[in-house]
Amino acid sequence: MRSPFPAVKKPAASFNWRLLGADLAVGLVFFTYNFRGFLAYVANHWAPQWLANPTLSVLRFTENTLAFTGAGTAWSPLLAEWLVVGLWWYLAILFVTSLVFMKPGRLANGLSGLCVGLGSVVLLSWMGVVLVKIASTVGVILAFVFSIVGAVFHFISTLVAVIFPYLAGIGLAIGVVYALVHLVRALGLTLVKYALAAVAATAVVWLTVPLLRWCYASLLLPILHFLAPIVAWILAAVGVVLMVVLAFVAVLGVAGALVFVLGMLGRLAIDQFRTAWEGGRGERPMALAGFSVGSAFALLLTVTAGLPDVAAGIDVAWHEHAWMLNTWSPAASHFQALPDAVAGAFAAMFQHASAPVFDAVVLAALLTTAAVGAMWRREAEEDAWQARYISVEALKVGAALGFGLLVLVIAANLPDDS
Repeated sequence: MRSPFPAVKKPAASFNWRLLGADLAVGLVFFTYNFRGFLAYVANHWAPQWLANPTLSVLRFTENTLAFTGAGTAWSPLLAEWLVVGLWWYLAILFVTSLVFMKPGRLANGLSGLCVGLGSVVLLSWMGVVLVKIASTVGVILAFVFSIVGAVFHFISTLVAVIFPYLAGIGLAIGVVYALVHLVRALGLTLVKYALAAVAATAVVWLTVPLLRWCYASLLLPILHFLAPIVAWILAAVGVVLMVVLAFVAVLGVAGALVFVLGMLGRLAIDQFRTAWEGGRGERPMALAGFSVGSAFALLLTVTAGLPDVAAGIDVAWHEHAWMLNTWSPAASHFQALPDAVAGAFAAMFQHASAPVFDAVVLAALLTTAAVGAMWRREAEEDAWQARYISVEALKVGAALGFGLLVLVIAANLPDDS
């Protein structure tokens, strides 16, 4: 069955404008639905009228499309129920397809990818905390070393500042004497001729200074007065041209940054859905599909850090609709696993955010895509690059990160003096 998502092709001689257009379109959709409040504020306060009205119309369209899902723009318990039930149906499909196709590795890889995806935000947060601690420790060590080097340099510079004038005077006197002796030996009377010529040239210049002053005042200065307005006009024109060029470059820079951000968001979204769809290609693609689903669920839990009602609704839906482990609270466990500083930052960051309705709808669509993709057995031979760097190296990195998570959590919880 052919994948409906645009695939990343190998670099060709010509630029792939269709791929860029797909990335920008999907990225624009994700940006518009996720940052409705920010776009509405910009349209009402900063944007001109000709741009504000279309932007507000697009925002109203996004609200209407979200209302069409039955959840509206406010969080609904129905969304949480969809997600929990969809996740368990996805796991059931993984279990059934692994039995039907007699491929137990599909289930194992899918579950491992799902677990790694669920812990990805927590793992990255702990890695960031440990890196900050390491950086602060290295900073203290470097500050101590620099203080020692600074003290030594200050001592040496003070000593040199006291002794240098005397040494410089003695060296200069020795150099002058040596140069005079050497010139006299080398040139003899010729040196006297050069000295007399220098004195004569100085006298001639001194006598011609009044003539030079008259030439400057009578000839050169009127020419400069005549050229001054022309030069000023040319400089003003050059300044205007430079301002236009700088404004054009700034517009291009902003447009390039916007295209980069939207294209990156679109490519990530397309790759996430494409990875979920291609889970049925084998055991390792199933692990990547599980990681896509798990990471999307982890990001949804992270967004609800500042929305306790939404987080509680997800936990309640899990307690009521989970097929097993129904005493576990995913949102609460996610926040408790985060470092205190990171959890506090997320809570402050998303305290005034709108309910992640669009993220929940996208996760539901991603679960549907992954479930349908898992039911199709379309295994294909992996090329050398995929087998080497995705299949082998990715598993090694995943295992190392899983072991490193335990080490990082232990290290981050040690006392500061340890």
